Amino acid sequence: MVPAPKSSRTVLGGLASSDFPTLLAVHREMESWRTLLLEPSAMRAPSYYSDPAFIDYRGAYVAAAIERLRKQEAKPGQTYASIENRLAQLIEDVKELRVVDDEKAETFTLEVCGSDGVFHAARSLSDGTLRFLVLATLAIDSENTGLICLEEPENGIHPGRISAMVELLREIACDPSYDVGPDNPLRQVIVNTHSPAVMNSVDLNDLVYVDRTVRLSPSPEEPDYSRGLTTEVMVPPRSWRAGMSNGKPYLAAGHILPYFEALRTGLPEQLELDFPAE
Repeated sequence: MVPAPKSSRTVLGGLASSDFPTLLAVHREMESWRTLLLEPSAMRAPSYYSDPAFIDYRGAYVAAAIERLRKQEAKPGQTYASIENRLAQLIEDVKELRVVDDEKAETFTLEVCGSDGVFHAARSLSDGTLRFLVLATLAIDSENTGLICLEEPENGIHPGRISAMVELLREIACDPSYDVGPDNPLRQVIVNTHSPAVMNSVDLNDLVYVDRTVRLSPSPEEPDYSRGLTTEVMVPPRSWRAGMSNGKPYLAAGHILPYFEALRTGLPEQLELDFPAE
């Protein structure tokens, strides 16, 4: 045995070998987990020929990823049309997109055509439009599999489009009602949010509530008794996860009512600012 503070690797990392096939499988699964931290500067940058042809955790290389999908498509124009159709449900001003191949600079640049009929390079697009573009591309890319984590997806998104954003994230995830395949790749999406608007757009079956709680272990009578903070996971009582919770506490209505109350109350119709009279 080696004390954990003196170990240079995690227990899972140290035992991930063919001698422990189950741990090796878990280790490889966890290697596919990604946390999207979408950065506007990365999403706006063109892709060089030498860059990866897959979108990374910052949202970079989206132009190269679209170009790869375009070269693999069964019908000409299928990739552009698929992304354009998804964007049309999210952004009214996007009519067409294309990837410009600059052989001299050896770059791919994403351009979007608005209602004015003019193509605009990615560097001039809003943060919200770029986020939609990245997620819409991920949704049609069957080679992007595994677990995708996204914190506060509502950032940079118009409040009226948050429900469409949640629906797009749901489309990225694998639909368990159908067989896994190119049109339904094995993917899971976990979103962390405090937004009432996101909460209102999420089905209760998809909801998991995480909170900190004080845990006494094991009891004051035991010699190794200790008190500390731990993470507690709760699920709605009538959700499919409730039947698999193994006695864990259910999510009480009081935990989520403040979110819906904030959404229902909202702001007054007109915001008044009280300035002193001169």
